[in-house]
Amino acid sequence: MITEHLSLPSTVTKSRLTLKEFTKANFVLRYSTFIGWISVILALILLIAATVLAVFVPDILTSESFIFPVVIMGLSPALLYIRSRVMYKKNARLQEELEFDFGQENLSFKSASFSTTMKWEAVHKVKTTKNWLFLYTTRLMAIPIPKKNLMGIDLFALKQILDRYKVKNNL
Repeated sequence: MITEHLSLPSTVTKSRLTLKEFTKANFVLRYSTFIGWISVILALILLIAATVLAVFVPDILTSESFIFPVVIMGLSPALLYIRSRVMYKKNARLQEELEFDFGQENLSFKSASFSTTMKWEAVHKVKTTKNWLFLYTTRLMAIPIPKKNLMGIDLFALKQILDRYKVKNNL
């Protein structure tokens, strides 16, 4: 049974993403979705089809049959990498240290240039991976926090708060 007031031993943590971490977070976000995997699977199917055609019907196969799937497999990650680097370098807010306060009723985060407080009901979902905690403020917008920066946060107590406010999560 969840009590009315759960307390986190420490509710405040700080996080500053490096360019490398920001890029990794974008890759995790992109390739942990259905659409991200579909693009990889489609490219693999096309590459396998081109290989099968090369073996069984070599007369109708051209080099373009291999170029398209390779471009699909390589272009998407390359563009994501370039876009991540450009976004990070152009947006000073991405380089600022963020302080997160996981409160009983609110999630607050602030940096040198802004401060935001959200009721837990306004948080779309919270998703964890091996190395990340993603706070989705909308269906498509997530704030990445490296798990190494959550050492003082009791994730079980956080899960209880999220469950109490019916925030989707996989903690």
